[in-house]
Amino acid sequence: MKGTWLDLLIWNVWLALKQIPTPLFTTVISATVAWLVSLYSYRRNVRPVLVFTKRGQSTWHLENVGSGPAVNVLVSDSGKKGEWIAATRYHSIGVKDRAELFGINYADSLGAKYSDINGKWYSSICIDSETTIYRKDVLPKWEAIFTEHDLSSHRSGAIGARDVLDRSIGRIIDK
Repeated sequence: MKGTWLDLLIWNVWLALKQIPTPLFTTVISATVAWLVSLYSYRRNVRPVLVFTKRGQSTWHLENVGSGPAVNVLVSDSGKKGEWIAATRYHSIGVKDRAELFGINYADSLGAKYSDINGKWYSSICIDSETTIYRKDVLPKWEAIFTEHDLSSHRSGAIGARDVLDRSIGRIIDK
């Protein structure tokens, strides 16, 4: 038989597969397909999907419309220059639950990065009230300067620039 090494490999695999009894071959293929389908279903059933929603005139929320809880939630907003400002760490957000966002200063763009219970990271970015969901972390590395608790005392929803500067300088000095 003449041909490339790939042709020979395919031919030899075909001859080997013909030697396997049909019931065993069918069982192996069926088990493999069932395992792959169950793995895909499991991943889909624990996937959080966070979207930005606005309640009233100025209150932004982060709402989980997915089928799994969102953990390790970090949220930031950006100004006109596109630079992300002062990331805030929020509590885990359960399925069909939402968190009120504090400390939103600019809201030209809102970004959230979060993980599922298996540690797989996702991102949600809202620009002009349109949220885009990503199946991976596409946002820059953020270190949380604030926690949700820090900002909840500022009921106006905005934190002062002085607070952001003080916290940022404190982080640099500590390192």
